[in-house]
Amino acid sequence: GGAACAPADVLTFWFGPEWELPPATRNELMNTPEYLKPRYKLWFFGSDAFDNECRAFEPLLAEAEAANGEPDDKKRGESLAALAGEEWLEGASADARVARLVLLDQIARNARRGTQGAFVFDAEAAALARRMIVEHADTDEEKSEVANTAVLGFVSTALMHSECLTDHLMLRDLLDVGAGGWRRVADQRGFADSHRAVIERFGRYPHRNGALGRQNSPEEAAWLDSDEVPGWARSQAKLSRG
Repeated sequence: GGAACAPADVLTFWFGPEWELPPATRNELMNTPEYLKPRYKLWFFGSDAFDNECRAFEPLLAEAEAANGEPDDKKRGESLAALAGEEWLEGASADARVARLVLLDQIARNARRGTQGAFVFDAEAAALARRMIVEHADTDEEKSEVANTAVLGFVSTALMHSECLTDHLMLRDLLDVGAGGWRRVADQRGFADSHRAVIERFGRYPHRNGALGRQNSPEEAAWLDSDEVPGWARSQAKLSRG
């Protein structure tokens, strides 16, 4: 394939060298505040420098975008594998799926901040997150990639980024019940509620309208001019970075 980039490259870039540890050790370590606190700062508060590092994955994002034309998610995975290497086949490893989730839901947002391309994979990332959740329910907790708090956090954000209310309701129910590993990401509840409130009110994210070439309704325009816009909704505005 064109982009010589394996799932492992994405995972060690995003999660750090800890990802290379044996899964049980890795999950234990990556579930600790010592690991998560500095990473959360990097992942969720970012910087121009981190965005630039994410742009190294643009050739891979371009291949994922070419694969995105496939109507069926399994075919998209096969199409990406054809372009970027068979390690990207979803069945190749749990790592392939986690790497694809991070690439589509997170790296794309940083590398393409403020542009339409930042959102191009949202439906695919949400579909991937839903599959990981369903399969997690049927697997032994320790064997599932979702046993890792950091990974589970991005399954959660992929649902938050969806403009489909059913994804938000699914996430709310998972966080409410707190079964399996979901109790470990209970601190995302406020973010989840805040995202869902916008989708319940507008049926979409008004702050994306400019990048996506959509017209604001009068109500959306008033909201965007108000102090009600949450900080997370400003993160894709290019001028918002202090």
